[in-house]
Amino acid sequence: MVHWMLRSVTLQEVLNFKCFLPTVYNFLWFYLKAAKANENMEKTAKYLAVLTLMGHQQLCYWPSTVAAALVIIASIATDQDAFSHLAMKV
Repeated sequence: MVHWMLRSVTLQEVLNFKCFLPTVYNFLWFYLKAAKANENMEKTAKYLAVLTLMGHQQLCYWPSTVAAALVIIASIATDQDAFSHLAMKV
């Protein structure tokens, strides 16, 4: 297994490939698209995402979970409740 990891690192260096951990913003884009969010809902969700960066308490949650919660909160705040009810059923 170590041999495979060394090959992987070498390949990444040769190809100048950068691996990044997914962030709340990556998932937020996906969930907003799935929610068919309008511009107001998108701005609200992104604003809330910036606010979550200020509190270290949210760092214990997966970025996908935080993004899903932000889209639900933004949908309720902007009166687009249809998506939030659908997401809460799942």
